[in-house]
Amino acid sequence: MRTMRRHRAFSLVEVLIAVAIIALLAAAVIPSVAGQLRHGQASAISDEINNLSDAIVAYRTNVLKYPLTLDELSTQPTTASKDLCGNFMVNANINQWRGPYVTRVISGDFPVGDATVNNLLTHTGGAGNGTLQINIDFVDTVAMVDLEKQFDPTFDVNAGSIKWNRTGANVGILTYVMPTRGC
Repeated sequence: MRTMRRHRAFSLVEVLIAVAIIALLAAAVIPSVAGQLRHGQASAISDEINNLSDAIVAYRTNVLKYPLTLDELSTQPTTASKDLCGNFMVNANINQWRGPYVTRVISGDFPVGDATVNNLLTHTGGAGNGTLQINIDFVDTVAMVDLEKQFDPTFDVNAGSIKWNRTGANVGILTYVMPTRGC
């Protein structure tokens, strides 16, 4: 006579308990991982802002003008290039270019994580003292808060060196403002 072997299997209750435990663990881990990614985004943007502002200062020291675009930090300007105030560059300034001032070639807008750094710089204040602005699109609120704390301890997104304008549900345009002397 044949004996039947009994195969051991998990019951429905055991499977449901295992799924519930996995769901609880995921609910605890996913937000912290997402938060770390957002803080990483802020760190990447902060590094980019510091690198670009240092490069712009070095460019200004050599060329005696501010660049109109970030392209000029990696590629020498020509007489067809304009400075930040919209004046055409002259050979005397172009010949003082000692770049590249950044480690990569910049050609147009470029990504930093989920955000996009605009190539075109903005100037306010005329030919005397004013400000140069670097605009970064698609910066989320978490990264903005981290950047505001780092650059402007007073936490006013409408003043200081970091400004932020909401353009969507949780994203906006971050503007880094640095003072200028002339163009």
